[in-house]
Amino acid sequence: MFCPHCGQYTTAVEVERIAPEGDIIYPLAHYQLSYKDTFLYVVGRKFMNSDGRASKGEFLRFFLLWLLVMVGILALAYGFTAVLHRGIYLILLTWMLLTIIGLVSLIPLGSLCIRRLHDTGKSSEHLFFVLIPFIGPIILLALLCKKGEPKANQYGEALRNIAIDKRLASIMKISPTSSAFTTRILVALLVSAY
Repeated sequence: MFCPHCGQYTTAVEVERIAPEGDIIYPLAHYQLSYKDTFLYVVGRKFMNSDGRASKGEFLRFFLLWLLVMVGILALAYGFTAVLHRGIYLILLTWMLLTIIGLVSLIPLGSLCIRRLHDTGKSSEHLFFVLIPFIGPIILLALLCKKGEPKANQYGEALRNIAIDKRLASIMKISPTSSAFTTRILVALLVSAY
């Protein structure tokens, strides 16, 4: 079971708490978090934790934000290179920065992928598909984007995917669920950067 306060696995019997208004507050994994809260949840609370399950929305929000940061850094670097005419130095600095960010984000992204595979009923061994040249990452991405199992499996109970409205956000002290419009804007930014 998961603690509603820290999101960590616990042996306590009571994992849900009742808010003063009478709402049941589940662990954060059961909610559709905003982009900011998803990032903080994956990097902060679930940094090296591969136990449990992660929803498809959690994975896609974190992965979209991660891609946007990487592509944004590249776009800025190439823009500065064109304006300042200092090509090789800025490109090398950019690739060093992207390598550092990539290595640091490898741990939370890996644990998120493992938890996402757990949600689909697959073991973490499927993560090694990424080592197969060309086709492996595509197979892994298809597995990660697959719908999760609607019932409890060996990795934990089924996730509820509850949207967070303003009232519930004020109780839980987090941001409301991001709208589809926010996702469209972020995808448009990502596509325009290419």
